[in-house]
Amino acid sequence: MSRRLHALPGLAVLAVLAPAAVADPPPGPGTVAPAGGYHVAELTLEKAWFGDADLPVRLGLRDGKVVAAWFLTPERISNGQRMWVRRVTAAVAGDRLTGEVAGRRCTAGTGGVIGDFALALDARVADGRLTGTYRLALTALGEGKSGFPSDPREAAGRVGGRVRDEDGMRRANGLAAGKDWPDYFGAGGLGGPPGAAALVDDLAAARPVWVSEDPVPTAWGDAADGRYKSRVLRVGLCGGASTPVVSGGRVYQFYYTPSGPLADEARLAGEAAALSPDPVERRWYLDWHRPYADDVVVSIDAATGKTVWKTTLPGRDFNNQTHKWRGLNPTPAVAGGRVYVVNYATRVYALDERTGDLVWEYPAAPAGPPAGPMAAHGTGPVVLGDVVVAPLGVVTGLDARTGKVRWTGPKGRPLGWTHAGKHHVIVSGPGPKGDPANRLTCLDAATGKELWATPANVVASSFYLAFVAGDRLITVRPDEAAAGKGMASPAVVCYRLAPDGAEIQWTQTPRVPVSNAVEYGMAVLAGRLYVNGTADALCLDLETGKVLASVKGVGGGPGHLTVGADGRLLILRDGAHGSQTFQMVNADPAAFKPLGGPWSTANPPTSAYHGQPLGFPLVDGRLFVRGPGGIYCYDLRAPAE
Repeated sequence: MSRRLHALPGLAVLAVLAPAAVADPPPGPGTVAPAGGYHVAELTLEKAWFGDADLPVRLGLRDGKVVAAWFLTPERISNGQRMWVRRVTAAVAGDRLTGEVAGRRCTAGTGGVIGDFALALDARVADGRLTGTYRLALTALGEGKSGFPSDPREAAGRVGGRVRDEDGMRRANGLAAGKDWPDYFGAGGLGGPPGAAALVDDLAAARPVWVSEDPVPTAWGDAADGRYKSRVLRVGLCGGASTPVVSGGRVYQFYYTPSGPLADEARLAGEAAALSPDPVERRWYLDWHRPYADDVVVSIDAATGKTVWKTTLPGRDFNNQTHKWRGLNPTPAVAGGRVYVVNYATRVYALDERTGDLVWEYPAAPAGPPAGPMAAHGTGPVVLGDVVVAPLGVVTGLDARTGKVRWTGPKGRPLGWTHAGKHHVIVSGPGPKGDPANRLTCLDAATGKELWATPANVVASSFYLAFVAGDRLITVRPDEAAAGKGMASPAVVCYRLAPDGAEIQWTQTPRVPVSNAVEYGMAVLAGRLYVNGTADALCLDLETGKVLASVKGVGGGPGHLTVGADGRLLILRDGAHGSQTFQMVNADPAAFKPLGGPWSTANPPTSAYHGQPLGFPLVDGRLFVRGPGGIYCYDLRAPAE
């Protein structure tokens, strides 16, 4: 299967500087709200690519200066290419867009640097249209190790396209009010809110819209770890695998960037110099070794990709630069005008959704750098009324207004459940000391009082698979009869939740093989539960567990994910190895079939690694994808006839 060639925006790479050493105590939080008008340019470089293919480019411009770039290199071979921007002089002055965007060409994974590129533009902008000429030079450093022919190339010709201001982008791409994906599970069970427009019938028709101004770093699936840390020269630094969320027309992303002093900086600088002549790549190599990290929360305009605000909380996290992180990945939750975040060092933040100002953090501002091991924290905080429930080793209820502890509960990971207007917390975790069985515990969200508990042979370590849908909890448990027999099929279990207890409503063993004991992709949509394994996918009735339909050959691999919205399923075929290949499926059980073929995103891919997959909000016909170097927006709405 071939994959499109990809290119990174990397403008923000220009701003990668060595973070200051962690102070004692760390500095306070800082929020930046960039000023100036924002534009998005959609360019086509005629016959610029190999085989004389046209080369589409997306640019973000802040006050006329190019601050983000996305090269949509046409499909050519089975290995992705990344184009890291290193130098930018391109800008609009008067009615002219002139200057250069230049950088490095790299293969994906461990392939290495294959050359450099330089794009020179000379174009006129008038009435939103752009016309002019370009020159593109691709230099080669030798044959790539992963099969990418690093041919040199020079091309010149016409460039055309359009430039939209913020108002124009909102008219064309603004989300409808109330169309949100406010936490990891979206509108519930990894499903999006209903949209007003029909979606395309083939992901090949997805239209790239923008790449974010902010340089969101790569996630676990393709990151560099200690076995091959020089990979950081090709993929950049890792920032955890939090999923982006969408609320009120903005996209919110949490990640971290390395900070703290280096124990042997001179030696490491020598290693970096021997590995690369590029100063940015040398900086990445040094930062890979730093002991701590600064937490970052960024608010991105969902219509344009511009940064609305960016808040940095220095020295409060661990610098975990690794490929195979099997913990879960905390994702923000947006509610009541605030953005709530749990970091990897059991710290919770509440930020003002409008301004990015820090409202409170728990525990209080630290007196020194983080201490203790990095922990796994489920899918992030759960907001229930005026309580923020956070997985902090033990489930903890914090006052949403002040951040003060209201109660602490058992170990495990929380889900929210609201019944008859009253908020509850369902915790999946270990039973009492000495009891090897897991259990489900129901707590009163306001007080933390235990209302009931029941033994449950569920997979606590993969509780991201659990959804609350109305008064039902869907989860998985191992199929003991198939244990040790290779490609086992876990059992899907539906619990009926009630104020006085939970009981199993139905159990279904789909007999859909998976690559590991519990790895289904699941999503709830329109009263149905969708389950996909290594190859096949099923549609189940949520009330009875009855199989309504099945389809072969559309499933995923390790750490796969299923997302639903507007009558469509998007199945991520492998969520563990830095891949972003999706299959679209018609969600209607009467026409349960693949729509189009497998689709690899036109941006550089990244992923989580097993555990909790990196999610992709599908909201009002727009798909928001995290990749190395940014968030990428695609329009999946079917064109108006």
